[in-house]
Amino acid sequence: EAAARRGARTAARWPAAMPICERRERRARLAQAVAPRMSAEVKDGPAGLPMVRLEHEASMQTAEIHAVGATVASWTVSGAEVLFASKSAVYDGSKPIRAGIPLCFPQFGPYGDLPTHGFARNVQWKVIEAEDEADGSAARAVFELTSESDSPLVQAWNKSFRAELIVTLSASGLETSLFVDNTGSEPFEFTFSLHNYFLVTDIEAMRVFGLENLKVIDRMANGEEGTQSDDEGAGLNVDTETDKIYKNAPEELAMLDTASLRLIKMKKTSTLPDATLWNPFGSEGCDAGWREFICLEPAAVSTPAKVQPGERWIGGQLLQIE
Repeated sequence: EAAARRGARTAARWPAAMPICERRERRARLAQAVAPRMSAEVKDGPAGLPMVRLEHEASMQTAEIHAVGATVASWTVSGAEVLFASKSAVYDGSKPIRAGIPLCFPQFGPYGDLPTHGFARNVQWKVIEAEDEADGSAARAVFELTSESDSPLVQAWNKSFRAELIVTLSASGLETSLFVDNTGSEPFEFTFSLHNYFLVTDIEAMRVFGLENLKVIDRMANGEEGTQSDDEGAGLNVDTETDKIYKNAPEELAMLDTASLRLIKMKKTSTLPDATLWNPFGSEGCDAGWREFICLEPAAVSTPAKVQPGERWIGGQLLQIE
């Protein structure tokens, strides 16, 4: 009797008259329905220039990366935006995109002969890959910039290099990794940061964890060096114009928005030993949305990165939301 019931259920699922090809198609549809749905799509951005949209449905995340500056301009988790985008941001390549995660390469700030923050965020990168992992675990976009670019900004550096930005969206979060190859015959150095603009409820509601007791360069005090005070576990708050470089910062940092209770966690590679903290706090000429962002950036500034001929440097971060 039990066997008869099992046979009846099987017959209901796979009617005897159903052709084998139709059974296979049905199985395929069922498998597709339960598999994690991924998406990596190249499309036109707001100004008609290329961008990549990534989606990881299982973790309810999306990301948008523009070829201009290889800039991650948006990252949403459960429908909520994590990255700040200025209302004055432009996407036509006429200037850097003031949003998300601009790349400060091969120079951070004014520390060198190039324009402030180098050229990576100013020029258009080539989209060389936008695809899902074969096992459905992640969606990935890859962008490339080389010294063969015809941009005068790139040519002014006069180094032979190939840079590749890989952006990966997975259940672990948003990962951004920069690969820099020395394709020339001479070693070179550079400074770098992932200039994260995080969207916040209000800058004064933020608490930053992991910077206490570190050696710090205060750019608002003409580069004066000192030691960050111990916050006794309460977190560092930003209540004035802030522009600091923290040396030998831990590989894991965190920020808590005390208004929304959103926790942002950052894991950075050891090749980015510094962390920078910035907010203009209403200073003259700053973005009108200054209360809505905080910049906490993994960086290699106090000790420049060095790449020998034929060698590769890798630096990056993993961002997570709790």
